Amino acid sequence: MRSKVVWRNLILGVVLVLMVQAGVFAQETISISFNNGPREGDVVAETLIGNRIKRFNEVYPHIKVNPDPWQYDPQSFVVKMAGGTATDIIGVFATEVAGIIDNGFAADITEYVKQWEYFDSLSAAALEPAMRDGRIYAIPVGAYVMGLYYNKKLFREAGIVDEFGEAKPPETWEEFVEAALKLTDRSKNRAGFGIMGRGAQAGWQFLNWAWQAGGDFEVYEDGKWKAVFDREPVVEALRFLQELRWTYDVLQPNTMVEAEGVFPLIASEQVAMAFLTPEWIPIVVRKYGGNLEDVGLAPLPAGPAGRANQMGGGYAIVNPSIPPEKQAAAVKWILWEFDPLEYEHALQDRLALDELVGLPDSPIFVGELQEIRAALVEKYRNVPDFPKYVQAAPLYVRPEPPFFAQQLYNEALAPVVEAVLTNPFADPEALLRDAAVQFQRRFLDQLNN
Repeated sequence: MRSKVVWRNLILGVVLVLMVQAGVFAQETISISFNNGPREGDVVAETLIGNRIKRFNEVYPHIKVNPDPWQYDPQSFVVKMAGGTATDIIGVFATEVAGIIDNGFAADITEYVKQWEYFDSLSAAALEPAMRDGRIYAIPVGAYVMGLYYNKKLFREAGIVDEFGEAKPPETWEEFVEAALKLTDRSKNRAGFGIMGRGAQAGWQFLNWAWQAGGDFEVYEDGKWKAVFDREPVVEALRFLQELRWTYDVLQPNTMVEAEGVFPLIASEQVAMAFLTPEWIPIVVRKYGGNLEDVGLAPLPAGPAGRANQMGGGYAIVNPSIPPEKQAAAVKWILWEFDPLEYEHALQDRLALDELVGLPDSPIFVGELQEIRAALVEKYRNVPDFPKYVQAAPLYVRPEPPFFAQQLYNEALAPVVEAVLTNPFADPEALLRDAAVQFQRRFLDQLNN
């Protein structure tokens, strides 16, 4: 009897092995999607993402990953969430993550994130905006600090150099104006400074000028949130932009452009300085043919109140409407790119595609993981270091306004910046007073009710 049992168990064991090998017990396929995927025709992005998915599937063959070219913006996000057409993973602006969480648009992914072996390496500062009552609703995926781009060759030609003959970026508003005047050459169709003077980016970059003048945008006073960008320091900053256009005449002829209108001017030496984030440098160099050797990056010049460099970034949230097994798979994909081995593979991919490796960023990790990442960057670096920017810019960072930031940029600040750049007689004080009243009424009062 005993021998029959042994033989039966042996046969069952063999059958089970054969069934496993045949895939009978294979895990059920889970399909997840993410936004901000490669746009049509972007071969580099398609290759990088395709390689990452391939490596991911070597470890997680049962998870099918689908990129979606939908690029996040607040308006389409609300429409897609309401209509049930949003992706499973959604990359969002840092300015939006608090409102998204508070409105119930992000899944609680605490248990999935805490299972990650490098969880303790996530920067507390980067993770804090993603948390509520100790629970995690988003994952930081990147951060940046605004910097001053300057063309080192043009600086040397204009004699704006230090004691070693190297290009010397301006330290103050006064030095900035002096440099911009020297660099402006209308016979060569060259402007000292290229400004993004239209749309949300005009308002977004104006933050820096206002902070440097000592102003602010939203403050909590007397138990209420108040719009305070009608106060004198912000007026002074807006007046300074108006002077750059009409008094000093150091801006490009067409100031009604966003970033994509400034990039080709930088690459063709029609602009000598501009506000840039490091992630934009590859666009200038690779897309528009700028010379990497001429690219300088420094902290923004100090205004009357000192230095201020705007800091921002992005987060990934998981759609709360998808089932737990898809949420778990989504978190695995989000965190996959931070695995040290995958990070090295991604850097190798970038080198193989002649992409730039080693541009400065703002770390979202601490400790050993950050040390590993930094060492890998140095191993594969193919761009020069930017010591002035790397050492000084993070010391003066200012986060973006906490509430309705995109509306602030696009609806409140953009029109006033556009007004002073197109009309020498525009009244900065009146423009900001009216804009602050409207912003308070339409947006901040929602927080005070």
